[in-house]
Amino acid sequence: MKLIELKQEHDLQKLKNLKGKDYIFLKVYASFEPDFIEAIDLVNFSGTLDVSFENKDLKPCFVYMESNSSRKWIFQNINKVDIIMPPKIKTNIKYTQLETEYHVKSEKDFQNIVLCRPVSDDLVIYLEQDLVLDRISWEALAKYSGKIQIEGNRHKIYVSDENFKNILEHSSNISLQGCQVILVDQVIRVFEYQDLLVLFSLKNGRVVINIENDLSRFEMASITLNQFLGSLIILGNDHTISNCIIKSNSYNAGLISSIHPTSNLEVSHLTFQHIQISSLRSVLYSGVILGQRVVKSNSTIKQKHFMPGRISFDNCHIIGAKIPVALKKSGTFVGLGDDAIDIWNSSSKHVRTFEQKEIEDWIGQLSYRYLYPSMSELEISENTLENDAISVRKRVR
Repeated sequence: MKLIELKQEHDLQKLKNLKGKDYIFLKVYASFEPDFIEAIDLVNFSGTLDVSFENKDLKPCFVYMESNSSRKWIFQNINKVDIIMPPKIKTNIKYTQLETEYHVKSEKDFQNIVLCRPVSDDLVIYLEQDLVLDRISWEALAKYSGKIQIEGNRHKIYVSDENFKNILEHSSNISLQGCQVILVDQVIRVFEYQDLLVLFSLKNGRVVINIENDLSRFEMASITLNQFLGSLIILGNDHTISNCIIKSNSYNAGLISSIHPTSNLEVSHLTFQHIQISSLRSVLYSGVILGQRVVKSNSTIKQKHFMPGRISFDNCHIIGAKIPVALKKSGTFVGLGDDAIDIWNSSSKHVRTFEQKEIEDWIGQLSYRYLYPSMSELEISENTLENDAISVRKRVR
C-alpha cells in the first residue's frame, strides 16, 4: 500500500507513470482546487486507486474501470474537474462502493487505512502477522467515529503507549477478535544494520525489534544477551538479512551467540540468506540465529519453580549459510536449547560448516534433564518437513 497526497495542482505529477498492482491511497486535500486536469495515462497501472477527500461537501462518484488486462481501480471526480481517461482503457464503466475490508501485513498498511479513510467509515481489518503500531497516535485513532473491527489469527499488536493500548481495548467503536494488544517497553526500528547495535546494551524489559528494510552486505560482531532479562521480539516483516558476516568472540556462535535462560526470544517473518557465522575460537554450540541458551550453575536455576524462557521461530527461513564446526552440537536454527522451543512454518536448506558438512537438524541439542532434575517427564514431538511445525515442549509433574 502507498499513500499519495494531492495538496496543490503540481502534485498531480505523482500520479503519472504509475505502474504495477499496488493499492494506492489518494488523499485529496481541501487546498487542491484545479480548474482543469490533463489526461492522466494509467494504462500501465493495474492496481487500485482509493480516493478520500478532506472536503466532505464533495459528492463522491466512484468509477470502476475494467479492460482486457482485468485492471481495476477506483477514482472520483472533483468540483469543476473532468478526469479524462485514455480511450483504450475507457471501457465497461460501472459504479461501485469503496472497499471496507483490508488485509494488513505491516504498520504502514494499518496507518494508511486508518488515517486516510473518512473517519466515519466502518472497517474490517484482518491482520496477516504480528505488527507494531507505534507511529499512529492514540489521539488520531480516538477521533475515528466509524466502527473498526480488527481480526487476527492469534496475532499480536505491540504498542509502547499505554493510552493507545487503552483506546484499542476499550473504545466502544473498536473490537478485537483473535488478536492481543501487548504493551512493550521499547520499540527499536531497524533501517540499516547499524541500528542492530543497540542490542548490545539491552538490560531488561519487553523489547520489539521492527525490521523496516532488507539488510545486506555488512559485517558485525555476534550479539551476546547473557545479561538481558526480559523478552526480545524480532519482527521481520517479510524482509531478508543476506550476504553478511557475523563474527563471534565467545564459546558459542550465531547471530545471537547466547541469551539468558529466563529470557524469551521470538523471531517471525524473517529470511536469512547466504549468512556466514565465523568465530575467533573453538565453539561449543553453533546455529545461524542462536548459538546457545546460557547454562547457569546457580542453584536457583535448578529449583523446581524455575521457569525457563520461551524460544519461538515463526515463518523464518534460512537459505544458505556457513557456521563453525562445534565441539558439541550445531543446528540450523539453534545450537543448544534448554526450554520450550517452537518452530512454525519455517525451513532451512544448504546450511554447512566451513568443512562443507551439511547441517540438517534445526535444533542441535536439547538439554532438559541435566538442567532441571525436577522434570520427571519430557515430551518431544518433531516433524522436520518444511512448512510444518516442530514443537518441543516440556511437561513437569
